[in-house]
Amino acid sequence: MLMFRSLSIQKKSEKKAKIEALKLDEASEKGLAIWLLRLHDVLQVYMDDLMPHTLTEYLYHLACQFNLFFRDCPVIGSSQEEGRLCLCELSSKTLKLGLNLLGLKTLDRM
Repeated sequence: MLMFRSLSIQKKSEKKAKIEALKLDEASEKGLAIWLLRLHDVLQVYMDDLMPHTLTEYLYHLACQFNLFFRDCPVIGSSQEEGRLCLCELSSKTLKLGLNLLGLKTLDRM
């Protein structure tokens, strides 16, 4: 669902994601951003220890954090739309990368 929600938001918006417009005011925005920053560490453990469950747990919790963000932070039409679009884009790209590393194909639409 994360990928479909995120891609849907990105398609509906007339604006482009801008990292410099990102302001982390809401707790769920901060939580999602922190979770996205953990990717490097998770991938390092995944590669060093060859334990795919570390990556699957990370992706599960990323999806949970995105759902909290989606619930709490309107994207389209908000004053922070460009920054929040950036969080959406990073979330969907991160999930796609993780699923591809696990050998799972992703879809752009349901």
